Amino acid sequence: MEVPESRWKPILTGDLRAQFEEVIREIAADLQAHVSAGQPASAELGGGDAGIALFFHYLDLAQPRNPHAGTAARLLERAGETISNSQLWFDLYGGVSGIGWAWQHILRLTAEDDSLAEIDEALCRLLKTERWTWSYDLIVGLVGLGVYGLERWPAGHSREILQRVADHLLALAQPSEPGSTWMTPPAQVPETQRERFPEGYCNCGAAHGVPGVLAVLAACARRGIATDAAAAAVRGGSQWLLRQGSMAAGQTRFPSFVSPTGEPFPSRLAWCYGDLGIAGLLACTARELGDGQLMERALSIAHHAATVGPEFDGIVDTPLCHGTAGVAHIFNRLHQATGDAACAEAARAWYHRLLEMRTPGHGFGGFQSYNVTVYADAPGFLEGSAGVGLALLAAVSDVAPAWDRILLLSLPESGPR
Repeated sequence: MEVPESRWKPILTGDLRAQFEEVIREIAADLQAHVSAGQPASAELGGGDAGIALFFHYLDLAQPRNPHAGTAARLLERAGETISNSQLWFDLYGGVSGIGWAWQHILRLTAEDDSLAEIDEALCRLLKTERWTWSYDLIVGLVGLGVYGLERWPAGHSREILQRVADHLLALAQPSEPGSTWMTPPAQVPETQRERFPEGYCNCGAAHGVPGVLAVLAACARRGIATDAAAAAVRGGSQWLLRQGSMAAGQTRFPSFVSPTGEPFPSRLAWCYGDLGIAGLLACTARELGDGQLMERALSIAHHAATVGPEFDGIVDTPLCHGTAGVAHIFNRLHQATGDAACAEAARAWYHRLLEMRTPGHGFGGFQSYNVTVYADAPGFLEGSAGVGLALLAAVSDVAPAWDRILLLSLPESGPR
């Protein structure tokens, strides 16, 4: 769901906007102190320098005279040095492709710039395997490599990367009733879940499951890559995914997982798992394919999600991944893309709740993340204050949040190849 920059408008006004602008300043100051402290830094997109660089980059775009100019560039340089000096896997949120994504997104590298040539070539070698046996998901797998290829498009080896990602995803599709789906086999099920899912499961979440496959295959089809097969797989996968939704009044509709026997397992209301992530990624998929009916289904899911009360939503903290910032941002993105008034109202309500959950003097800018049993300070993009700050910037500025491409809530223009 790309929205032209000229169409993106602040969803918050008046006193609430002023409050959030002050909170953004506090987040920026705390993150600046953190990155300047001289401690050993992680580089990854999900929780390290590359993700924090995104926040400072969008702060520069929204507030060109802020006192932190140059921080994004320094963080990118530091992340690049980490690639040179350590061995990282290739995944989007914790590895090389995510750092490369940030370089491409922030620096807007042209086709003539070969800064990412080594990453492109390494991904092509990785994807050249005849049969993909690792994860297919967004966070650590194939879908994430596809997101890197889409950000690079049409530069470098982006077409080859996307072709191979599409081929592997199509090969992994399994017939189902209805449509088709993608299975997480037992070996890839986290150890804590293996007793419950000894035969694996189908994952319905945006972070690790079927919705990400649909968005990336739709984007490939739009760019002339495996067009017919990819479009058919998206239709089949959408049918399967939509069939998993229940109609429980006041509760989330979509499960986190579906066992091979068809048993669903309930979900919270979030980006990573649950109704809002599914609605956001289905809307992105619909935009890529020009599918008005699928867009209507996505909005219907979002409208239902707006009725889920605190006793059922499972929200206990604020990050993009599984907290209030992510929920508020998805509603905002849906409103900006469609003009839907109900999504605008829901977004404002969730931004109010985000402010209520803030604890000044703790964490970065007053925000902490819940980690199993305790609340902890987290500076990063996916589960920390950098991501919260980006969601706030999207609510108070007229700068379109193209950073949410890594959440598959939007995608770059396809353009010619």
